[in-house]
Amino acid sequence: KIAVSVEKSVSEFVGIPMKNVFRSTVRYFSSAAVALEKGFDTTKWDSNEYIKKIRTDNVTIDAALKEDVNGNNAIPHKPSEPNETTNHDSEWSDDIAESTGKSGVYHMDCIEGLQLLKSDSSQIIICDPPYNIRKDFGNNSDKQGFQEYLNWCSMWLTECLRILKPNGTLYIYGFSETLAYMRVKLTCNVRWLVWHYTNRSEPRSRFWTHAHESILCCWKDKHHFNLNEIREPYTQAYLRNVGRVRTNTKGRFSSQSKKTFFKAHLNGARPKDVIKIPCLNGRLGQKERVNHPTQKPLELCLKLLKASKQNETDLVVIPFAGSGSEIISCRMLNLPYIGFEINLDYINLVKDRLQR
Repeated sequence: KIAVSVEKSVSEFVGIPMKNVFRSTVRYFSSAAVALEKGFDTTKWDSNEYIKKIRTDNVTIDAALKEDVNGNNAIPHKPSEPNETTNHDSEWSDDIAESTGKSGVYHMDCIEGLQLLKSDSSQIIICDPPYNIRKDFGNNSDKQGFQEYLNWCSMWLTECLRILKPNGTLYIYGFSETLAYMRVKLTCNVRWLVWHYTNRSEPRSRFWTHAHESILCCWKDKHHFNLNEIREPYTQAYLRNVGRVRTNTKGRFSSQSKKTFFKAHLNGARPKDVIKIPCLNGRLGQKERVNHPTQKPLELCLKLLKASKQNETDLVVIPFAGSGSEIISCRMLNLPYIGFEINLDYINLVKDRLQR
């Protein structure tokens, strides 16, 4: 209540809408109020420290200010049109309260949003952040100094690892040159994947042409992997050899090795760490492509989700909603999701894609 009254005063004095002022101090005041109510020592106030304590008691910041001084809902939620292919309702709002099992995309900074989620609450997290290569996302998020960019990445990565379940999976897109620095800082298990887009060319390039992006596949304790969900077609050359004896490679142990045969699984070959899926350039991607500079194909998003999902109640978190490809894929697989996006134009883009 103190926070709401202060925000009203600031709004009237400065002359800007209250909703633009509200988010800047709501975290501090609401966490302080809950801390006092819980009997915490506030003489040495550290908001981040108390937020962590509050979170462990399952008290969220937004829940503390669910109503304003007049008893009105201070955080309005606008439901989107229901989708017949899913049981998870979507809601659209400026802020996010504690997850109630519903899916939603929220117009807010991902670091602020991730801080409101419970620890060990997400089965899958897919991060497709700005690559810091000066793409136009409607703000300056892709135009930072390199060290500043790495520091920013460290902030949302810390929150992602906090909310990731012990057997959950975190995927991070990026260029190898940048992900290498992030990989050094990660304390979890990591498998390096490569997305080789088979249809992209750079005719003006006079150097090695970019034909791939990297994906870090991260997990804490024991990874969950649905092998049979993402098996790949065998090459024709391999299928021609099925049933034939393999030729042993000469070496120290070749004379002791048993005969082995080329075999084929009915559902296809084991997936490789090089994923060959076309990007959405040119004619091949014109049906799916939308107005977003770094849109990921649905085929790729579906592959990652299928590889790591366990059941239809596991939460998928998308810190950078962007074009909404991961969100559409969650809908297709009937998985609940929470996405964050700081650009309102992309929020509307995702909403339009969901309603098609």
